[in-house]
Amino acid sequence: MGLGSLGVLAAPAQATFHLERVNEVMLASGSGDSSVRFVELIDHGGVEEQFTPVFAPYKLVVYDGAGNKLGEHMLNPTGLRDAAGADRPYLISTQAADAAFGVTGDELLTVSLPRGPGQACFEANPDPPAFNCLTWGAVTKPVPTNSMGTGSANGPVPPNGQSDQRQSDGSILAASPTPKAANRSSSGGGGGPTGTTGSPAFRGVKIASRRVTVDRAGRARLRLRCPAGTNGFCRGRVTLAARRGRARFGRASFKIASSKTKTVRVKLSRAALRRLRRHGRLRVRARGSVKDAAGKSKSLSSRLTLIAP
Repeated sequence: MGLGSLGVLAAPAQATFHLERVNEVMLASGSGDSSVRFVELIDHGGVEEQFTPVFAPYKLVVYDGAGNKLGEHMLNPTGLRDAAGADRPYLISTQAADAAFGVTGDELLTVSLPRGPGQACFEANPDPPAFNCLTWGAVTKPVPTNSMGTGSANGPVPPNGQSDQRQSDGSILAASPTPKAANRSSSGGGGGPTGTTGSPAFRGVKIASRRVTVDRAGRARLRLRCPAGTNGFCRGRVTLAARRGRARFGRASFKIASSKTKTVRVKLSRAALRRLRRHGRLRVRARGSVKDAAGKSKSLSSRLTLIAP
């Protein structure tokens, strides 16, 4: 079913499940026991979130950091509806996790969670099916999320005995687990002090060298690196312009996986090539804006010297 049908079938809300989020993920106990694991969902949409059959099946789907599907868990729409109406967390947990925390999960978690980078997504049947994901670690291929959903947020790989928890600002922090209770916050609320650091700051792309060669096709060959630890990828556009004045010499778009380096070729204008042939080199400024998979942005600005072929 296409997205165009969502608004018609689910009026007045955008969709009858679109506010469901992955709220908390725990991978293992303090001793490293991976049988103590859970995924908690939350939906603050109230009674409008109906989880109707037309958009079923509803699933919790687990991927590794490279976007490979590892397993899926079918969710009970009645349980999801009741939890949303009561504005309470919905816990999918193992028996070992229930015993460790003295809680009773709403559903028994049978899928494994990767101990390294991974992604846990709430999915329904439109295309793409993922409506919200909580990811951890250096994800190199994020699961695409539906435009009607609430996107994806990245946090650290939670240490043994801790869980990744969603914050009110959308960031993810690792802290002592809170199944079926309010998440801990960066300000120490929600039942206790915060844990380790959350989603790392996005550092943007790095230009490998300030001396950039131009090939015989008139393209400046920029070597750009997306730093390790970036959420998914670095995507943006770079423009080469005169250091003084408003003249622009060329621009190009790019997408680079986390921790990878890529040569981005910028086709130069005739004016730039004339100056380059005349002097053998051309001083320019590279400008642009770059985003990671979570939508965090960073500006790009660097002085470069173009070298004639």
